[in-house]
Amino acid sequence: MFSRFWSRSSKPTYERFTTQRVLLDKYGNGSNEGLCKPLANKYVEMSLKGMEGEWLKKPDFEIYKDAVETENYQYELDQKGQDGRHSAFENLEHEDLLVEENTITNPDNFEKLMGDSDCAIISYRQKGGDAHQVAFRKNKGSCAFFDANHVGGEIKGRCPLVRKFVSNSIRSEIENDSKALIGLLKSSPKV
Repeated sequence: MFSRFWSRSSKPTYERFTTQRVLLDKYGNGSNEGLCKPLANKYVEMSLKGMEGEWLKKPDFEIYKDAVETENYQYELDQKGQDGRHSAFENLEHEDLLVEENTITNPDNFEKLMGDSDCAIISYRQKGGDAHQVAFRKNKGSCAFFDANHVGGEIKGRCPLVRKFVSNSIRSEIENDSKALIGLLKSSPKV
């Protein structure tokens, strides 16, 4: 099991979530290992409950603790041979897809990929080699994109604009000619 400790020299004060880098710098006690996977999954988990807005307003040190707890849980799932990468979809019907880069970097292709699904967790290799994970959600005619590297984490708006933003964001980061692993939720639980 992973164990991260937050620096005791940083006295927690109320600050909203900014980026995973800020969380790691403040509380990660020198850790450079990213938090995008647990943060994206926690965001999706809260989004499926209709609570993502409240979660993102929590003090940043609480979001950091949530990420560490989620990361530990993902590790436990992996050890049991279960899908830790998409822990937010535990006990929910979902499909894991390996897709070409163009499937997610072209807004029209991304829309086709989503089809009737309203939630995706997307993992891809960034230029420079680090893996990264983001989330996309459709909800009542609007869409949201969560990326732990973007200030505030969440971008919300009309679906065509958000899909375009997602595709452009991933296109600017993804390693050339690589594939992405997508967890695609088949049906959302009723909130």
